[in-house]
Amino acid sequence: MNMPTEGSLQSGGTGSQRVLIERVSSGQARLKDPLTVYAVSKLRLNGEGLVTEVLWGQVDTEKNGWATDEAVAPVQDVVEAIHHGDAVFALFPTDLGHLPERRFIVVEHDNGWESIVLEPNPAFQRELHDMDRLDV
Repeated sequence: MNMPTEGSLQSGGTGSQRVLIERVSSGQARLKDPLTVYAVSKLRLNGEGLVTEVLWGQVDTEKNGWATDEAVAPVQDVVEAIHHGDAVFALFPTDLGHLPERRFIVVEHDNGWESIVLEPNPAFQRELHDMDRLDV
């Protein structure tokens, strides 16, 4: 996905939709509905570097555009979406717009709180602190 203008998403080679297979009581496999795909374009970090809020929206993977308007939401909404099986991608700023390069996953902290981090494949200039901020 490449975002040269607001409201337009273009494919950047990242597969953002998958179909799950579930077993039914007869033991046969059947296709489940595709996951919902979301993209996060901005975030807010607290003093410890944990994500507290995001600017995100649902992605229409067939049209490579926003399926919904972006909205500010607490990180718990993202945690719940991931637990539900939805895919949530980080959009990183580039000269050509925003590109989805990494997926968010849920982590549990020592105190039992859940938050989000980027999948464990470190990449130069593709970390949380490289994303656009809500605070700015």
